[in-house]
Amino acid sequence: MPMVNKSRLIEECAAAVSNLFADGTDRVIILWDEEPAWPDQHHELCWHRDKEQILQSLHGAGLDLDLIHLVCIERAFEYRLES
Repeated sequence: MPMVNKSRLIEECAAAVSNLFADGTDRVIILWDEEPAWPDQHHELCWHRDKEQILQSLHGAGLDLDLIHLVCIERAFEYRLES
């Protein structure tokens, strides 16, 4: 379930994960880019801060954190090798 941007992911991840579990999903992986293609210029990049905010959101919703895995991509997927 893609989110439009990192801020939205952090704000809405708990609701999205709750819906996935309600629909029968066993485990969830939350994946985000540390430096998205269109970063928020008002915030310094920090995967640790992102992770803590996501965990706070998930914990606040009473979700089982053992069933949720977080993966931060240091370099965007769109990276390509030059020949």
